Amino acid sequence: MRDIDGREFNLSLLAGTSGPDVLPCAEITFVGFPDDKPRIVGYRAKWSDESFEAVNTPRTFEFALADATLLEELKRLAISCWKGFDLDGYARIDFRVDSHGTPWILEINANPCLSPDAGFAAALSHGGIPFDAAIERIVTAALQRYGTDPIVSLSSVTDDDSPRSTNANSLRTEVNSGDRRRVREIVESTGFFSAAEVDVAVELVYERLNKGGASGYFFVFSERSGVTAGYACFGPIACTTQSFDLYWIAVDKQFQGQGIGRELLMAAEELIKESGGSRIYVETSSQPVYHSTRTFYEHTGYVLDARVIDFYAPKDDKYIYVKVLENTHD
Repeated sequence: MRDIDGREFNLSLLAGTSGPDVLPCAEITFVGFPDDKPRIVGYRAKWSDESFEAVNTPRTFEFALADATLLEELKRLAISCWKGFDLDGYARIDFRVDSHGTPWILEINANPCLSPDAGFAAALSHGGIPFDAAIERIVTAALQRYGTDPIVSLSSVTDDDSPRSTNANSLRTEVNSGDRRRVREIVESTGFFSAAEVDVAVELVYERLNKGGASGYFFVFSERSGVTAGYACFGPIACTTQSFDLYWIAVDKQFQGQGIGRELLMAAEELIKESGGSRIYVETSSQPVYHSTRTFYEHTGYVLDARVIDFYAPKDDKYIYVKVLENTHD
């Protein structure tokens, strides 16, 4: 490893419905290491909690925009390792990236530590995937691989093995760093949006993470068995008292047709009402590909309020829909 001096990255993978899900990338940073001290996560860094090596090798999931291309390449290599070595359930791929920006694969760990304070659990947390849901996916993948059907859902049993009722479907409003990656995947999967539009969707997540509520962007996410299936983004319109914009509502292609879009819309409307909003505005295109989008809004109580000719491009008008909410809070 001394011959590959540079940055160190860990990419965790978890079995999904259509191949592995790559969890948010982690970088191990070497803080205050003298020039003559090898930048290696060795025994002391892993097992001696109060050692210099352990204290000065923190894990981070935050990256500059300039790292986007590198992170995509690491993701591509991680998936290639998963397929090439016939991995299943879960895994972690460790990389070094040298001073020339070249990634080197250090280790393909087919059985990384699942301790709650280890890297895989941290990646799950940043990816918005509950630990119990991940364990269930790992066990289910093993049972399916060897031709055995799951007998019981892990999420339906507590630590003392007493039955409890659960709901694999849920909504959340908290935004975490893993949402940047997942929002990009969701929006890209729809096939509706240009690369520039996808970047805008992700940028709103950055704004929320950096500025919180002061950003003016609010989110609601739909979770399906630990996977973020879709999301809505909305916020108050500047210089108005009760008007809100619905900026985005998107559902991953593999989850479409399950009523998730309507669920997200209703949740966003309720949150807007709780914030004192009374009018919601939505903008969309007149292009034929957006016919289903316009129909969706019309069927959920939105009314075409204005049409701006050639707004996006020649023969591509902007449609502005509005919905007046009832029973708003005083």
